[in-house]
Amino acid sequence: MKGYFKKDFIRRLVDDADIVGIINQYVPLQRSGTRYKARCPFHTEKTPSFVVTPEMGRYHCFGCNANGDVLDFLMEMNKLDFSGAVELLADMEGVNVQYEENGNYTRRSENTISYNEKQELYNCIKDSANYYYKNLMKSGVPLKYLLDRGLKKETIKKFGLGYSINEFDNLYNYLVKEKKYSVNTLIKAGLVRTNDKGGVYDYFRDRIMFPIQDVNGKLIAFGGRIFKDVKNAPKYLNSPETLVFKKNSTLYNLNNARKELSEKPLILVEGYMDVISLVNNGINNAVATLGTAFNINHAKLINRYTKNVVIMYDSDNAGLNATIKAGEILESANIYPKVVRLPKGDDPDSYILNNSIEKFNNLVENGVDSIEFRIKLLEDNHNLLDNWEKVDFIKKACVIIGKVDDDVRKEFYIKYLHERTKAEISTIEKEVNTNSFITPNHLEDGKKDDKEQNIRKNQIKQKIISAQEMILKYMIDNALDIDKIKEVNLDEDILVGDDYKKIYEKIVSCINLGKKVDFIELFDYNDTLATTMSRIVSLDQNIDSDDLNQAKKTLMVNNINKKITKVKLAIRDIQESEDKEMLDVLIAEFYKLKSELLKAKNGGTLI
Repeated sequence: MKGYFKKDFIRRLVDDADIVGIINQYVPLQRSGTRYKARCPFHTEKTPSFVVTPEMGRYHCFGCNANGDVLDFLMEMNKLDFSGAVELLADMEGVNVQYEENGNYTRRSENTISYNEKQELYNCIKDSANYYYKNLMKSGVPLKYLLDRGLKKETIKKFGLGYSINEFDNLYNYLVKEKKYSVNTLIKAGLVRTNDKGGVYDYFRDRIMFPIQDVNGKLIAFGGRIFKDVKNAPKYLNSPETLVFKKNSTLYNLNNARKELSEKPLILVEGYMDVISLVNNGINNAVATLGTAFNINHAKLINRYTKNVVIMYDSDNAGLNATIKAGEILESANIYPKVVRLPKGDDPDSYILNNSIEKFNNLVENGVDSIEFRIKLLEDNHNLLDNWEKVDFIKKACVIIGKVDDDVRKEFYIKYLHERTKAEISTIEKEVNTNSFITPNHLEDGKKDDKEQNIRKNQIKQKIISAQEMILKYMIDNALDIDKIKEVNLDEDILVGDDYKKIYEKIVSCINLGKKVDFIELFDYNDTLATTMSRIVSLDQNIDSDDLNQAKKTLMVNNINKKITKVKLAIRDIQESEDKEMLDVLIAEFYKLKSELLKAKNGGTLI
């Protein structure tokens, strides 16, 4: 058994690694002076707060506080233990791992996957893809099927399309007997299945094969499509989920499409052939889900790369319903997509085959905002010349608008609905406001991802603590400068935590007595307060008036947000009663607080 890694080897490996180049393989970095910035890969955010400092060989996210060196990044990004991260980095850098002669190999956590395990699966899947591709190139009917659909040979090669021979042990024999993989590896990779008698058989047989890559281009799974009539056979068959493949968080072709997203929108389509046909015609910015409905994990994945999304699903009823659902999910992730409605009977594959690229691009450019799209669909099902149908349409449209979590957009849709129906804006606003408190973003926090919620809570907590300590440090440093102390003008109620409130009271007491703040004397060796005060006094930062105002603003915003949360919960509770008068009072209070929040932020996003 291999021993411990040599200490000097780890140090040299990390020092020599190109941290910018390695992280850039996972998340696109943009130069900012001597540093590089990106949207953090460890939490969802709008503004890039993930910073890589190459001269220090470290990264730091100022949003979720993730930080470390290149090994820390690889461990977190790939869910590896330390040993796995070292082996992966060594592989990326093209160097051999060096071990001590004695000692035991570092044990890994039960919740992580070793690099060697994953690498074995990657290699097995890659060898399978090469085998399938060679089979396709030698085949007759399967290759003709793809060529007859208009695919170029270079497109077939680019996607590594293949063919699984119609035999129960064809791939099995190749991988086990020729490539010397274990049967267990084939099972773990999802390439074979076992029967009731313990026999093993190929999972994919007589199908066109679509290799699936992760966002970094590693082969992780397959999709298989029948190309002739077969009774009781599913049209598509996908690999089962494995140690390296999670269909709920993988998008087909994202590894290629993301390179186009600085200038083009991401086009979301339904199937492999839609993506491949578009790429075949020079449109490289399309992705598709993998045998599963679009979900919030897909939205979060997209959010790492762009907010410019176009949904282009099939034009049938199932496609329309899927479009509505995908739009709602993207909106919940603060992505407001456009929707392209294809002519009846078309999907992206058939449309691009029968129309020019210019016509396709024109469709994309003229896509309709997803909220407007849903309202128009609703309108198509109502006769607005009939008063009662118009009322029903307005009420249902207001439910859609009420779910919008952006006040500017909400105002736009209210005006749009007014123009379509001639209903009074005040009436529409009231109906919309009644429906503004039942959205997932507002009140169904329990449905959000727990990890995401914990990161968000920790992010807010750290900002509040930092803001409070900056204010108190400013007061201590300027205790005898009356003009500067007047700048603080702080309402004690907006402070969070008893320790900070007690410290604030004692500092104010000293200032009022014209004394210098001596925290040892003040706190009589109270361990908790003395520790907190010691941390504040030792802050290595010169707090100026701008810092003070920013910190005060952070606390004010936090305080107003807490009030808004209480009012929203009260509105949710009272909606179940018949007390419309109290509901109006609470809604008025909600929008009063929203106005205060806007003033407090003063155009800046603080929390």
